[in-house]
Amino acid sequence: MDSFSTSSGFRFNPNSSTVDDADRDSEFSGILEIYVHHARNIHNICIYGNQDVYAKFSLTYNPDDTHSTRIINGGGKNPEFNENLMMKVTQIDAVLKCEI
Repeated sequence: MDSFSTSSGFRFNPNSSTVDDADRDSEFSGILEIYVHHARNIHNICIYGNQDVYAKFSLTYNPDDTHSTRIINGGGKNPEFNENLMMKVTQIDAVLKCEI
């Protein structure tokens, strides 16, 4: 696979050190690949059934730029995501934040 597109609106080519023209103005460090496997023993806030669950990720330098998994309907306390996400990283010392 030479290149791929993600839902965040940028394209990455592993044979190149740049991203699309729209991102040339910002400093580019790399791509963070996140594999979201599952969550265990989360608090179920639904009284009458299993809650719908998703995971949301952001980097500390840009908390408004978030990436989310799909919603697991009826995921309850132990949802299985099995999903890959990719985020463009522009600051090497960024910290990844995850919310379930």
